[in-house]
Amino acid sequence: MPLQLDSLNGAIILSPEDGAGTAALTLPRVGIQPYSVNTANTFATQAEMVAGTEPGVRAFSPQRISQAIVAQRNFNWAIITGSYSAQNYDGLLVDTTNGAIVVTLPGSPTIGDSIHISDVSGKFSTNSLTLSRNSKPIMGLNEDMVCNISKTTFRLVYSNNTYGWRIIW
Repeated sequence: MPLQLDSLNGAIILSPEDGAGTAALTLPRVGIQPYSVNTANTFATQAEMVAGTEPGVRAFSPQRISQAIVAQRNFNWAIITGSYSAQNYDGLLVDTTNGAIVVTLPGSPTIGDSIHISDVSGKFSTNSLTLSRNSKPIMGLNEDMVCNISKTTFRLVYSNNTYGWRIIW
C-alpha cells in the first residue's frame, strides 16, 4: 500500500494498489516545527511564519522533519530511582518503587528544550514524582507539578518565560 502524508489536513493516507479506496489517519501536529508554503509555492521561512506574513501551515520542510526524527532518536534515556536534575533531551524512566522522587527542571531552558517522563514502575499513585519548576512556569503556573497518576508518560517542551514548560501527551 502506498503511504502519503497530507500535510494540509495532517493525515496519513493509505491507498491500496488497486485504487479501490483509501484510509486516512489524522494525527495531531506535535513535535515538528511547521513551515508554510507561501504564495510563490515555496517554503516560507521561520521569520515569515513568526512575523505572520505567511500564516497558513500547508507543508513541512524536509529539513524540519529530519530534525524532529533525529531529536526523537537522540534522547538520553536513563532509569531514575532518586532525586535528579534534568537536562535538555533527557528521557527519564522514573522508578518510585522505594519512595517519592523530585526531578528539578533546567534553570535556563531555551525554546524547544524537551524532557520525556515515564512512570516505568507504575507507582506514581503510591510514591509521587514532583517536578520542581526551577523558577520557570509549568503550563503557565508558577508552582511545582506533582505527578500522582500511575503509568503516566508525557513530554515537557519549553516555550517561553510566560508559559514555561508545556505538557505534550
